[in-house]
Amino acid sequence: MEKFKVLVVEDNQTTQLLLVTVLRSWGYNVLATDTAEQAVDTVMRELPNIIITDWMLPGMNGPTLCEKVRKLELQHYIYMIIVTALSDVSNVVTGLEAGADDFLRKPVNFSE
Repeated sequence: MEKFKVLVVEDNQTTQLLLVTVLRSWGYNVLATDTAEQAVDTVMRELPNIIITDWMLPGMNGPTLCEKVRKLELQHYIYMIIVTALSDVSNVVTGLEAGADDFLRKPVNFSE
């Protein structure tokens, strides 16, 4: 059985390394990119099962990445999680409307 593929999209190298390390220790096959633009290319090439993306990225932000992924004609549904320090309810609504399935608050609580 193939491991779930998780794509981490995070421009902060420390946060990216932490997420990648924890997810790999849980048995996931983890890919990582620094930008949403790279993530779109990775999605087309690798077809991950899950995307965990930061909200604030250089260039395209997390919600825009969600919108772009949702418009792609892919072989399967990709579950998308936005990680953010933003706490305003309007941000959650914006992310959900863009196609996110869930949110995690920064700093990430891995038991969550």
